[in-house]
Amino acid sequence: MDDAAFVDAFEDLSLPPAAFDHRGHLRLALLTLARDGFEVTAVRLPQAIQRYATHLGAPEKFHATLTHALLQLLEAERKAQGAQRNWEALLMKRFRTVLPAPLPACGLKLSAALLRHPLGTACPAPNF
Repeated sequence: MDDAAFVDAFEDLSLPPAAFDHRGHLRLALLTLARDGFEVTAVRLPQAIQRYATHLGAPEKFHATLTHALLQLLEAERKAQGAQRNWEALLMKRFRTVLPAPLPACGLKLSAALLRHPLGTACPAPNF
């Protein structure tokens, strides 16, 4: 599926759940950052992911803190590598050894208590 079709399918809730694995999350985040910029993406993408998770019957899988942390991490990497880079090239340069792994393996240190915190699904973007 090409990038535009991937984003469209996510936005209209027709994206198959198997396409929204860890790599799919990263892909969507980078495509959205490239299209809309950080400020817009930081507001809209978490809402869209929560809507998608709810549509799939799994609203508890959405975690605002992780989403915002991931967006900040990816935006910093986009700036470091040049925002014009293809999302796949960007991921392969920086994250190739952790693509199948969850976010904390990317070097982000989040405590277990923070991840379990009830406000984690509704807290504002952290300022790293």
